[in-house]
Amino acid sequence: MMNAEINTIWIDLNEELYHFILSKVKDEQTSKDIRQEVFLKIETKIDQPKHTSKLIG
Repeated sequence: MMNAEINTIWIDLNEELYHFILSKVKDEQTSKDIRQEVFLKIETKIDQPKHTSKLIG
């Protein structure tokens, strides 16, 4: 996936994801850390389909 697409995901989901995580963990810094880990995982795994057999109709 191109960096522009990842940036779009970040812009679209950044605040919503942060507030969702914050509602669960009740700590601002921990919420920010978890959000960052989520986006790092997205960036490293987005081009690696886990179950390619499900992609074939």
